[in-house]
Amino acid sequence: MLLQLPNEEKVYWNGEAFRKMTNLRILIVENAHFSQSPNHLPNSLRVLDWKNYPSPFLPPDFDPKNLVVLNLHDSRFELDKSFDYKKYKCLMYMDLTHCVSLEEVPDISEIANLVEFYLDHCQNLVKVHDSVGLLDKLVKISAKHCDNLNTFITKIESTSLQYLNLRGCGKLTRFPAFSDKMEKIRFIDVGATAIKELPSSFENLVGIEALHIGKCRKLRVLPSGFLMFQNLKELNMGFCPKLQTSFGKLRDDNQVEPSITLQLVSLNVQFCDLSDEDVFMILSCFSKLKELIPIRATHCPKLTTQSSNLLLNQGLNEIHNLTVTVDGGDIPLWFDHHKKGGSLSFHVRKKFPVIALGSVLGATCEIFQVQISLFINEIEVYVFEASLWTKGEDTTWLHDIRAHISIQQWEKLNTYLINKEWNLVQVSFTLSTGVTKWCGVHAYKQEPSKVIVTQISMKGGVLVDKKTKTPLLKGAKSKMLAKGEGDTNKEHY
Repeated sequence: MLLQLPNEEKVYWNGEAFRKMTNLRILIVENAHFSQSPNHLPNSLRVLDWKNYPSPFLPPDFDPKNLVVLNLHDSRFELDKSFDYKKYKCLMYMDLTHCVSLEEVPDISEIANLVEFYLDHCQNLVKVHDSVGLLDKLVKISAKHCDNLNTFITKIESTSLQYLNLRGCGKLTRFPAFSDKMEKIRFIDVGATAIKELPSSFENLVGIEALHIGKCRKLRVLPSGFLMFQNLKELNMGFCPKLQTSFGKLRDDNQVEPSITLQLVSLNVQFCDLSDEDVFMILSCFSKLKELIPIRATHCPKLTTQSSNLLLNQGLNEIHNLTVTVDGGDIPLWFDHHKKGGSLSFHVRKKFPVIALGSVLGATCEIFQVQISLFINEIEVYVFEASLWTKGEDTTWLHDIRAHISIQQWEKLNTYLINKEWNLVQVSFTLSTGVTKWCGVHAYKQEPSKVIVTQISMKGGVLVDKKTKTPLLKGAKSKMLAKGEGDTNKEHY
């Protein structure tokens, strides 16, 4: 039975409508605000999905022996003494998101078949009982943005767990310990919490693929076995100002061989005060990387210009979806085309090339937005926006355009090209605050849609080898560009 109103609406009833529906198995209610709680619910129910359920309790005569799904999000529901856990033998999915009256999750060890448990945005939730961590079949638990949660599971022993999300629980200071090897866990997000350290048992998470600890402003030390996570693909540790452990020290502590490389495809180290040693360690970990790398390394005062350039020069490896953000105000010399200001243009034919865009952004606020507009033959074909951070200095942003565009949108770009003709491509950068000081474009050379540079301006000092199609970076005029002098003219690709 589905009761889905087109808009939020008050429904007046006497609570008796379900008394005779003895064979009802599915009940889904959306957008209906009932004047009172139900007096009866069918014992045959397998799915109870009732948004804005009007009572803290289920009817006292309801026997949930068949119930598999309990979804009471955005309601006043509570897990109190009237909730007889022994009767919920079949329950596998429980969603209590936005249940503002929920203050505590008590002992639910009797709900042995629970697979997914959601407590997101329960603003008054304070405590989650240790029994949740003992549920053998639990795969997913999420309690993100529970502002008052300060007591969570002490130890997680469920080896079936794959997903744990505690993001935004600002009063949570302790992270649970783990028993034995957790081979199935894939995702952990404890970002924006008050956690000060991760337990030594963290090294048991041998299967982890995504770890988000960003904005843990009190976190001081990374776990000792951190670099042994050979499956780790996504790591967000940005905005952790008190984090003191360096990548180099982690490598030495774990006796990691130089030949060992992580499988990371995404890294955020913004505001982590990276050192040169950290950069070299990071790049050695990325030596086999072929996919996405958002590397945000702004607000790292220990980072020298040499190391910043080393990060930017990863674009020469033509890594798919490369994104690098560093402090400083220089477009890399190997870019094919540079120009002062916030717009540039070039010509292409046959097929739209794979390009990396570079920009030197002079923002006036710590957090700002950048809008990039792409035009082909004076038709706006795509617009995307990104949020960046600065410490009051210029920021250099380099990114493969494919990092911001879907596969379908990318393939559609060729439909705007006029066959056998040179097509005008224009790119503009617009900041919410401040100005774009420089911008540039670099065409990838090893993609199937190879790019041929047919016109070179000596004014900017960028020379191209006709055989390899790569810029030559030697010569006095090339050095001018490192100092921010001179533009290159339009290029043809």
